[in-house]
Amino acid sequence: MLNAVANALRISAEQNITGLFSCLFPEQLITLSDSDLQDQLTKPTKKSSNDVSSDLYRQLLAFRACAGAFIQKAKDPQDVLNVIMSSEMSVCFPDVVTVYTIFLTLPVSAARNEHSFSELKLLNIFARSYVSR
Repeated sequence: MLNAVANALRISAEQNITGLFSCLFPEQLITLSDSDLQDQLTKPTKKSSNDVSSDLYRQLLAFRACAGAFIQKAKDPQDVLNVIMSSEMSVCFPDVVTVYTIFLTLPVSAARNEHSFSELKLLNIFARSYVSR
């Protein structure tokens, strides 16, 4: 039961993060219109305003125009970041690198919730052993 709840929390956290950064997936980055891309970038830009400038949208459009063929071959956001880093485009698109790095390094975990359930499990074990005495 506890494992099912912990897994549900983990899946929920992963879906929230993936939804927030969905425009960074290669298939989305290629197919989204300019206005849809701008709309989808508002949340990540607000959440990462200390790390990413308001120029992210323009940099992402320029990156998409320059590296469209590479993006189409990419399977996931890690591949897109690898293309940027290997071709030294990181100098031209620093905010794009930053937002991909933030997305790829965010922990998708429900560790605090899992810790609480572990403590609850220990309390149950203690209570059972105390009652059985």
